[in-house]
Amino acid sequence: MLKPCLSEGVILSAPNETEMDKAWRNLRFIRGFTLIELLLVISLMGLVTSLVAPKLFSAYQKILVQSEEKEISSLLNAISYRAFIQYRSIEVKLDENTLSVAGKPFLKLKYVRFPETVLTFIQSGFCKQNRIYYQLGNETRFIPVSTL
Repeated sequence: MLKPCLSEGVILSAPNETEMDKAWRNLRFIRGFTLIELLLVISLMGLVTSLVAPKLFSAYQKILVQSEEKEISSLLNAISYRAFIQYRSIEVKLDENTLSVAGKPFLKLKYVRFPETVLTFIQSGFCKQNRIYYQLGNETRFIPVSTL
């Protein structure tokens, strides 16, 4: 039986029981995902992630190392130009993870490790050493330097 109610001047009525039964009956036929389907999809996503993530991480590390190498190379070129423009010798000291210019620490490095090395850029802007060797994990690499 419908019972009218007054709310803000509008008469509202609840649907009769047959309409409610019809709505519940229709809801029973709506199909969702089963637990097994959900578990299968989640496990496949985990498998793909476990295969791809290490490669992405190593690529990211490689990019960070290359960035640091380019930063060092750019800095050494700038020091070379400064030595030429100011017509004076500039000493660069590399030890472990620090690059010092004229005795003052200038750059801290995260990935590249240097053996203790001293570079002297003379008044012409050139350096007597043509390469700077450094350690990256177990691998020895080098950065070219402007030479005489």
